[in-house]
Amino acid sequence: MTTLRTGYYRIITRLRRTTSSGAYIPEIDGLRFLTLSAIFIYHLHSFLAVKSGVPWTVPVEQDWTTRLTQHWYYAVHFFFAISGFVLGLPFAAQYLRGKHPVSLREYYLRRLTRLEPPYIASLLVIFALLTLLLSRSFFDLLPHLVASLFYLHNIVFGVPSAINNVAWTLEIEVQFYLLAPLMAKLFAVKSWLVRRALLIALAYGAVVLQWLFERATVLNASALDLSGLNLTILNYLQFFLAGFLLADLYVADWNQSPVLSMRWDVIALASLPALWLLWQFPDASYFLFPALLFTFYVAVFRANYVRRLFCNSFVTSIGGMCYTVYLFHVQIS
Repeated sequence: MTTLRTGYYRIITRLRRTTSSGAYIPEIDGLRFLTLSAIFIYHLHSFLAVKSGVPWTVPVEQDWTTRLTQHWYYAVHFFFAISGFVLGLPFAAQYLRGKHPVSLREYYLRRLTRLEPPYIASLLVIFALLTLLLSRSFFDLLPHLVASLFYLHNIVFGVPSAINNVAWTLEIEVQFYLLAPLMAKLFAVKSWLVRRALLIALAYGAVVLQWLFERATVLNASALDLSGLNLTILNYLQFFLAGFLLADLYVADWNQSPVLSMRWDVIALASLPALWLLWQFPDASYFLFPALLFTFYVAVFRANYVRRLFCNSFVTSIGGMCYTVYLFHVQIS
């Protein structure tokens, strides 16, 4: 038994994510696991609803599994908040704790070497499958492949990638990667109250603009076509800023070691069903989703037992592989 346990931990250790700073935060990979699981289940259910030959006892849209999972695509926003935290953390440490300044050259090189190989491989593999096995037109798909390779499909075509549908989120992530060092200047504000007020004001300024654009589109009240904004960072900025705010707390208040309490277990356990309930009301979700998501993340870091669950070695190992799994999960499901 001891030998098996030793072998298990050796494998888990090798699978664990290697961070550029050397500081590993298992809660983040635990949150990645939760996010990936929700998205995978959402797409799997959608696939079964369309492709399964098994007759449903009730219409698909009335089935309880549909009602349970129909809004789980919102979990994508969890990834955006995680990115905000991870990318904001070294800048917060620099400005708030006087740590070594972040090298922009190393910052962008890290993004390039970590993200590009699996991303390019996924696009080329899926492109080959579509053209060789599914008889899709090579020349019709080629412009979509080129645009996707340069993270421009959302902007050029105004719809998610025709090669790999999930790549739309990665294009938004890249927009954030480019802007993050500039946005991180907010951490240079010395007053914690002013700094956090600015983060919250920017986040909810974006929320209000998104809500107004959505209303204008629905009512056809705008002569300007704003639909293209839906697939840019402008439509998701609040979630990245929620991650920045979490990084601020983690560095400035918690000194990278949050104090744990069981009351945060209660908050964490209550937050997930509250998020699911909130997603049933789109207008309210605009304004409450970012705040409730931030609350859930804080609770995970500060909870006693829930935190242990998210730090479980199996959970964090799968979460650490989430990028590659995410790239191929639609094809797998």
